[in-house]
Amino acid sequence: MILKISRLAIAGRRFTLLFVACRIVTIDGSQGEGGGQILRTSVGLAAATGAVVRVVNIRAGREKPGLRAQHLAAMRAAASICNATLTRAKIGSTELTFTPGDIKAGQYRFDIGTAGSAILVLQTILPALMVSDGDSEVTVTGGTHNPLAPCFEYLRDVFGLLASAANLQAYFELIRAGFYPGGGGEVRMQIRGVSNPENVAPLRFTSRGDLCYIEGVSAASSLLPARITERQCTQALGRLAAAGHSATIEQATWESFPKLPLAAARKDSAVAMYSNTGMTCWPSTPSKNISSSVTMFFMQIKKSATGTGSFFCSSLILLNS
Repeated sequence: MILKISRLAIAGRRFTLLFVACRIVTIDGSQGEGGGQILRTSVGLAAATGAVVRVVNIRAGREKPGLRAQHLAAMRAAASICNATLTRAKIGSTELTFTPGDIKAGQYRFDIGTAGSAILVLQTILPALMVSDGDSEVTVTGGTHNPLAPCFEYLRDVFGLLASAANLQAYFELIRAGFYPGGGGEVRMQIRGVSNPENVAPLRFTSRGDLCYIEGVSAASSLLPARITERQCTQALGRLAAAGHSATIEQATWESFPKLPLAAARKDSAVAMYSNTGMTCWPSTPSKNISSSVTMFFMQIKKSATGTGSFFCSSLILLNS
């Protein structure tokens, strides 16, 4: 929208100045749970649509409000892929403004610098790269299996699978696992741009559908004894069997950050469980409790009548806006 056209004469030469009015969308980051998801979604969609967004009260619902390292990494990643201007983007800031430019497909690498979720960084920049004019490859280092964030298997086997119905063409690869607090994990995303947002198909999940299979993975750092993955797997299968369900659970040993102290590595194990209906869950450590927690949570989700798992809803917004 043109706001004003004026003419200016300097040293006998005439210049035409074109002023463009740009509406800023203000988002209250304290809404809902007041966490980082509303920030990532707002900036991710702004990068994809070209809208200027101002987010205030960032993470107001958290014990330590404001931007942390993983949120700042996601903001800078989004700015990099669309040549955006970021203002007030620093650790601890409770407000920022994101002014996007043109999206540029290509090869990118981002390092969070902590065990913050690399998966959430990828989800932030995915919408913009999806509507770009070319193919992109993005590598992010940080945490890959975090207690309060989607794990890598969720990104690949749940989000990636269901989002393919929206014409998402992406490949996700786990290069190295990264647990809290050591981090050091590495994930890679290869994504094909569809050139125009109109080429993104709408997603509609009106019913859960029949449960056809349950799959999972019980994994631990290579620094830990093999009995941990076995124990996690046995516990999960036992609880599912008691509820009348059979499942296939893979056991895996992952190379983790080599500088991680053994005391911290004792937390480096996890169980992910998912099904054809898109349900998944990832509880926190210690390993002796993890299978019980994940199985109980999985059964709670299964009993609900929603079309998708509860954690998939925030991901749907990224593709349905």
